[in-house]
Amino acid sequence: MPHDVFLSHNSKAKDALRAICLKLRDEGISCWFDEWRLPVGERTTANLVRGLRDSGSCAVCFGPSGMGPWHDLEQDLALCLNVEGSREGQPLALIPV
Repeated sequence: MPHDVFLSHNSKAKDALRAICLKLRDEGISCWFDEWRLPVGERTTANLVRGLRDSGSCAVCFGPSGMGPWHDLEQDLALCLNVEGSREGQPLALIPV
């Protein structure tokens, strides 16, 4: 599994999430962070699904900016993959942060 955690967040919190991701990386935790993993200009559902499938967990990050436009889609995808993974013995953990 290439990533320990997929970070779902509001783009208004990008700076804070970047700092968190760097700290996690320093601790040996690999993050799927859109800024680092998505090709420039792309925000396709297929890339999000691949990122979630390649991660052991999904941290849904909430902050002062509230929910972002991608939060719902990423949570729905993570829940679907969780159900799929539960049947295969490897559920995707969802972590509210």
